[in-house]
Amino acid sequence: MILLSLFIASFLSATIIPIASEIAFVACLKGEINPTSVILVATFGNFLGSLTTYFIGSLGKEKWLVRFGWTVVKKDKFKLVFNRYGIYLAFLAWLPFVGDVIVLFLGYFKTAKVKTFAFIFVGKLARYGVLAWLVLY
Repeated sequence: MILLSLFIASFLSATIIPIASEIAFVACLKGEINPTSVILVATFGNFLGSLTTYFIGSLGKEKWLVRFGWTVVKKDKFKLVFNRYGIYLAFLAWLPFVGDVIVLFLGYFKTAKVKTFAFIFVGKLARYGVLAWLVLY
């Protein structure tokens, strides 16, 4: 039940819902739960949340950006950046606030899914691995 709660918190924190999974993650690490299990559950929950955000972004339409004051020139500049560096930006999906926006735009610009998802996963795993190391050692 505790790992399910961690999974849900990790999933939601990788969507546009502002929830911090770190509290649940640290609580699980401080409990009697295997740290490897905690890292994997948090990573998979956070990764799946990012995939959800990616697919929401992929449903985006240009007219929505115009409503938020985006010009075609601004969109084209972003598209160049995301097409060139998108998969590498995916590694930063773990960043608070900015990471969710990056993933949303990765979806909007429909970057290469396999590479993008791989970089998102590695970034999430690295984040939780470092956090676990900081808490436990």
